[in-house]
Amino acid sequence: MANVPQPPIVPARLVARARRRPTLRPANALVVPLLATFLALGAMLPGAVAGASTYSRNLWVSSAFLYQDPYRTACTAASTMTMLNMVAYRGTGGYGFVWTPYRVKNNPDPSDKRDMTSILSFERSHDTLITSTSGSDPHGFRNALNAYGWGKGAMTSASLMPYMDFAYKSFDKALKAAVKAIARRQMPVAVLTWAGRHAQVMTGYVVVGENPRVSDSFTVTYVYVSDPLMSDDVVNRKLSYAAFKSGALKYRFRAYREADSPYDDPYLDGVIASSVSATAGPSEWFNRWVIVAPVRNGLPVPTPTP
Repeated sequence: MANVPQPPIVPARLVARARRRPTLRPANALVVPLLATFLALGAMLPGAVAGASTYSRNLWVSSAFLYQDPYRTACTAASTMTMLNMVAYRGTGGYGFVWTPYRVKNNPDPSDKRDMTSILSFERSHDTLITSTSGSDPHGFRNALNAYGWGKGAMTSASLMPYMDFAYKSFDKALKAAVKAIARRQMPVAVLTWAGRHAQVMTGYVVVGENPRVSDSFTVTYVYVSDPLMSDDVVNRKLSYAAFKSGALKYRFRAYREADSPYDDPYLDGVIASSVSATAGPSEWFNRWVIVAPVRNGLPVPTPTP
């Protein structure tokens, strides 16, 4: 698989008010209206409006990260391990979380099912790709996160899944959803970059406005992204909104263009192809911005027996 704040604008009512003033006044009579004007302008500057603060968070843990190299098609498996490692180190997995930090890529011991190559194999057997392709897709990625993080039961029911895949019709909607997931769940988000041919991990953000933990009224200014492919040299990189939207192709978040996932996701209601071209019919991901994001911290806690 592979706002910027605008300069303050003086309201027309202030301009009209200023034009109505006499051209000659005693000096002391100008103090109050000038002070009121300055206060009004100051209230419109970024950061001065009620709630227009800067909020930032980065879940990065250096010991959690691992490269996919030398395995060219293992970006989703490496990202799975990185994300679960971060959840483990931060203790945000909640009830039922079973993963412990691990970074072995290929253990010659066949009994080790937690190494990266084993996770990739698991993803391939639980994704919606055609068999002739390599790597995995967002369904295999999601299923590995849930199964390795919380057990296979967390993979088979939407009411249990801590992670789910989402597709959005715009870059901005996908980005805001990723920020809210990090802010509210304190767990990393996977972003499907290279137009769906690659997987990267988003661990943080900087926003202006209101706190994304409790509000949707914010503007994203920066994100923190890590890429498991060593040659890309993107590890805990702070990217501006503009760079993430339209910067270098190696980290630009583009709409999904892969059309080789024709099968339906068996674990969610409804029947629809995962990703096929528009000429082949409707699908979940094609020409949309795709993320794999946390929706709950852990499995639902069982109700105690009376």
